[in-house]
Amino acid sequence: MKQTKAGSGLRFLWLYLLLSVLIIAGLWLILDPPRAKVHYMDKADMFDIVRNNRQTILADIEKNDFSRTLNLLSSSREEPHVSFADNCVSFYCYGSGFGPSTTYEGFYYTPWDGPGWIGGIEAPWQMYSVPEGENLIQALKQEGNEWVWYEKDVNPRGGNEYHTEKICDNFWYYRLSY
Repeated sequence: MKQTKAGSGLRFLWLYLLLSVLIIAGLWLILDPPRAKVHYMDKADMFDIVRNNRQTILADIEKNDFSRTLNLLSSSREEPHVSFADNCVSFYCYGSGFGPSTTYEGFYYTPWDGPGWIGGIEAPWQMYSVPEGENLIQALKQEGNEWVWYEKDVNPRGGNEYHTEKICDNFWYYRLSY
């Protein structure tokens, strides 16, 4: 079968595109290689870190020096940080999303060993006169192992959610979704 000029040109175009993609992928790997330390910390990781390093984290809280705790969290892809609110010390570990579809995750310490607020960002329920600190539990409802707050319970058009779950004495996991 005799090949037409148009068929030959089309095959050349496909070959050119394939070669271009391979060159771009190769350059990307050379210029921005995968990082061995990149890790998305998940809920199980946070539970393990707190349970296995509870005394270290408590000592950091007592001294108000969080370098050891932040070092424990440094293998995460995200830059961990500490914030304070309502006598809670929270450790941000991971976030995803953009704008109105954002989720933050981490863990926090409460001196009263009950659910608390993570700090660092305005609590989504502040506009609804929800109690804070130790009294926050009045606004939360228990679902299995978690304590939750759904904005839709006070505003049918609301989509914000707060989930918190006890890890061990005085330490709680959180997930906040906007």
